[in-house]
Amino acid sequence: MGVDDPSRPSVGATLKARREERGETFRDVENATKIRTRYLAALEDDDIELLPAEVYALGFLRSYARHLGLDAESLVRTWRARLAEQAAEPGSLTTSAPPPPTFEAPPVPVVRERSRRTSVRPPRPGGVAAAAVVLILILVAIVYGLHHHTPVAPAAASSETHVSHHSKRHHHRAAASSGPALATTVDTPSQLTMTIKNATPSLTLAFNGNCWVEVWVNGVTSNPYGHTYTSGQTFSVSGSQSVEVRLGNPGVVAATVNGKTLGPISQGTVRNLLIETTP
Repeated sequence: MGVDDPSRPSVGATLKARREERGETFRDVENATKIRTRYLAALEDDDIELLPAEVYALGFLRSYARHLGLDAESLVRTWRARLAEQAAEPGSLTTSAPPPPTFEAPPVPVVRERSRRTSVRPPRPGGVAAAAVVLILILVAIVYGLHHHTPVAPAAASSETHVSHHSKRHHHRAAASSGPALATTVDTPSQLTMTIKNATPSLTLAFNGNCWVEVWVNGVTSNPYGHTYTSGQTFSVSGSQSVEVRLGNPGVVAATVNGKTLGPISQGTVRNLLIETTP
């Protein structure tokens, strides 16, 4: 989403012109402001969609403008005004409702008539006598059963076993579905990027050797020169939008993301690990 103003250069164009006038690269600005290069480029391109939440985007804009010696608050007001104008444009927030679902009536079952009719024959005299004898025997058996039958208690243990098995199956399904979903989007020797759905990124590192670590939370680093951890130490960090670490000896680091263990990051080379949240 751009923030271009037809009457004067956009906020991004103003930032880019001043940076080039000062002869600075994105890396120079990142070292000075602790703002990641990709966010600096997004500001110069007036692309709010590549930035984190608005509060962070405005913070990045203020820091960048102050570093370049520009009027930070004026640029922030221009940015906000242009976003408000675009939000008020006709059709900017309209969405077409999906058509209502159509339902078809179920087919009417067809009842087929039997092709043959059972012939009814009058009972024979011998058959009636035999039926009477059978009926008398049945009545005798019923009376005998009523006097000698002892009711059997229900198998409570069987019911309890069924309930127990049902509870175990329910618990297993609940345990299998718990926990946020992790997906790998970039996997190269120098970069491992993962997304976590509907959860705040939380990262824990466990060290079994010396490793230099630099950390970014929501795109901003608080230790630009890094810190060296030794065997047996652990380190945890979380962020509302993203968490990233640069590891100087990733082969001695085991990472855990929101309770899910990733194991050693890699062997023998510097590698970045980035965890970003997605809706």
